[in-house]
Amino acid sequence: MTPRAAAVCAACLALFGAPRAARACGAAYPGGPIMCTMDDAPGHAGARLPTLARVGVSWSYTTTTILFGSARRADLTRHTVFASSDVPLGAGFGLRFGAGGVVAGELTPTRAPQRGTASFGPGAGAYLGIAKTVVDETTYFPSLQLGVTVSGTRAATRGPTTGEAPSFTAFDARGSATLSKTFLRALVPYVAGRGFGGPVYYRYAGAKVTGTDLYKYQLALGCSVALRPLRLDAFFEGVPLGERGLSAGLGMTF
Repeated sequence: MTPRAAAVCAACLALFGAPRAARACGAAYPGGPIMCTMDDAPGHAGARLPTLARVGVSWSYTTTTILFGSARRADLTRHTVFASSDVPLGAGFGLRFGAGGVVAGELTPTRAPQRGTASFGPGAGAYLGIAKTVVDETTYFPSLQLGVTVSGTRAATRGPTTGEAPSFTAFDARGSATLSKTFLRALVPYVAGRGFGGPVYYRYAGAKVTGTDLYKYQLALGCSVALRPLRLDAFFEGVPLGERGLSAGLGMTF
């Protein structure tokens, strides 16, 4: 083998054959993906930590059903935007937090005693969580990350009857498990399972009620893309099962 051919083979092995373990991780919204797309992951043995943190912005759309007792339920859709930050803590742990809120949405009762649609927005929300990479990625196996997040949201509503403008308040605690694998040192497809629960406070048909989600789980499929020279990353996610939805976002690691 000539020296030039040997150099080409070595470069190919370095690009495609080397272990591609966890990279700079970040969450985009409450319970969202903790994806790793650069070289300085808190969970990657031997990797250096980011100088400061990762910051990002995201949009999320969800649709689900809220139960207000056995005889009352409503379909809920909402659009939210969040600004987030993620700080590595070492030993595979990462702290994540963010703020934003509901920009639009609807709550439509589907059972008696009331029918009609209430519109959402504006609203404010915040979240705080922690994640840990428990299995680092290798050449042939994905990484596994576990996370816990707590969040709260309060939004104004309008309707469904004239003069009615109750507030909508929700609290949420959710755990997540995410499997991800890096390809071509830039693409990171992932699958995530999430379980959650928490109370929803609302005024339904003139009465103060406490509700909860009918679907207390999500099965999500997504992909993160690393723009390595710029230290940027982007993601897109779809949730076909449970609390369904779509999400997308951008992030930068400093």
